[in-house]
Amino acid sequence: MRVLLLLLAVSLTCLGGCATTSVIEKNENKVGSLTAANEYYLRPLAVSFKAPEGWAVSKETWDAWLQQWQNEYNLELRKECRKTLLNIDADAKQEKGYVVTCDIYEMDSGGFAGVGGKAYARAKVRIVDAADGTVLFDGKLQGTSTTEPSVEGRLNGAVNDLAEEIARILMQGA
Repeated sequence: MRVLLLLLAVSLTCLGGCATTSVIEKNENKVGSLTAANEYYLRPLAVSFKAPEGWAVSKETWDAWLQQWQNEYNLELRKECRKTLLNIDADAKQEKGYVVTCDIYEMDSGGFAGVGGKAYARAKVRIVDAADGTVLFDGKLQGTSTTEPSVEGRLNGAVNDLAEEIARILMQGA
């Protein structure tokens, strides 16, 4: 019986270590530099994805959601990351430090037949040393939401999850 319990515990540990990752594509990942950095400069969250007509979301509603996501992204990163995070403008010329950019290029609202499902947000994330242009991280990540009854709630959850994944990368690499 003890051997069976031990095998079960080892199996569950292995399965936990083999869980899916939010990293879709990883082109660069300088873990040592990422973990050694004490502060990062955050550009505002960019969303190049446009809501398709099938979502029936007005421009005003979409713009309000974008503003909410930018605020939530910033708050979630600050909550999850144990390093100094400094905001900079999207177009600001940064000459020192590590600059983090995130652009959401694809989203799925997670809804089907009027029932809530899990939404996702996929983003291109880059972390660059502004002093010399060295890329510390370059890849694509996916944030997913929990099941929420509203499209807004599902998409907001996906953006928050994306921020959590970026915070993890800032602290320990991908």
